[in-house]
Amino acid sequence: ERASYWSCVCTAENDYYTSVIGAEAFSEAIQTCNLTHAGYNYKRQSQGSDEQAPVFDYYPQPAGYALTLFMEPSPGRNVSYHIYNVSGQLVQEGKLAWSSREQEVLVHSLTPGLYILSLDLDEPRRLRFMKN
Repeated sequence: ERASYWSCVCTAENDYYTSVIGAEAFSEAIQTCNLTHAGYNYKRQSQGSDEQAPVFDYYPQPAGYALTLFMEPSPGRNVSYHIYNVSGQLVQEGKLAWSSREQEVLVHSLTPGLYILSLDLDEPRRLRFMKN
């Protein structure tokens, strides 16, 4: 499932960077990858459990001013984050006072390109996003 998801994302990124598709079509392609391969991006409710697993999402793709993070239920605490460029260099870090379902990470100061956002949650998350 993981390999299929990344293959889908890489195909969309390649099409975008070779100007086969525009930004809006790229965003739709990424959403399609997320929906098609939901087992990799979202925690599904485990069978035999009445407790619902956390749902996580982030948008828009590509991001402009801010990247919105959605998690239900919310972590209810401060969460550290780090943003790395594709070369692995740390370009931004900070803390989110994550008490509601949605939080924003301001990315307007980043140059256009691909980035990795690392969140220090109970289960660490690494997200790829594009800044336009």
